[in-house]
Amino acid sequence: MALRISTILLLSAVTMPLCSAAVAADSSHIKSSLQSAYDSRDAAFMSKNIQGALAPYTADVVIISSDGAQEKGLAGQRRDLSQLFAGQSTFSSATTEIEEFIADKSSKEANTKSVRHLTVAAKPNSGQIPPSVIEEVVRDHWAIVKGGWHITRERRLTESTLLELCAAATNGSVKNSIVGKWVGSLPGRPGITATMYIEFKADGTELQTIIAPNQNISLQATYTAKNNVLTETLVSGMKNGRTTPNVGQVQTLNYQLNGDVLLISLGGSADAIHFTRQPE
Repeated sequence: MALRISTILLLSAVTMPLCSAAVAADSSHIKSSLQSAYDSRDAAFMSKNIQGALAPYTADVVIISSDGAQEKGLAGQRRDLSQLFAGQSTFSSATTEIEEFIADKSSKEANTKSVRHLTVAAKPNSGQIPPSVIEEVVRDHWAIVKGGWHITRERRLTESTLLELCAAATNGSVKNSIVGKWVGSLPGRPGITATMYIEFKADGTELQTIIAPNQNISLQATYTAKNNVLTETLVSGMKNGRTTPNVGQVQTLNYQLNGDVLLISLGGSADAIHFTRQPE
């Protein structure tokens, strides 16, 4: 009996690693399939193929932005891609790298965290705007749908989406975005002029400078702009050479954008500050 038990234990010890290897092989195959889907999407993006760029997604995919807002379906993505691809911008060096991968035991679902890189140029050989390297980090939930792997939910971890960053980099849709440089006059006492310069960057950071008689203020902040609500978080600031004590302070404002005109207010149009877009 002892010999029989020892033999069973020995067989178990040999068999278990073989089973684990089989599971690992299956997972590796799934990961390769997902990577191939990413590669096909990147190739389609570079050739401005809308259908191919959206191919990995289900028709009812749920896309969640970094602030938690949700959008169901591909209508918004299709519209944005159509506008972006209609311009003279070119796309190259598109790659997507899977950083984290977990497959469900059923081998019918999987989750990934991936980093997507893309080089964007405004116009071929124009030399007007240097190429920009765009990066987007997302978490995707995959499932086998109609015989193939498709993304059913995408959670974006970067504040600005790939499409927003591309538009800003190529200046193609810049008039539909607050990204850029702005200048406006602040209300003050009669005879005193205060000028405010703001730069909203595509990476979600913001620079402010206020110049007035005997005053010079410079601030750095992070921002989000969505649904006409501008939320700013102060990172650092200087006023007449002294550090501001309000680091971390969050301010919520209303804004209205009409091409090259930007109105920013605390409560409404009555107290809005008028800004105009500045050339790059």
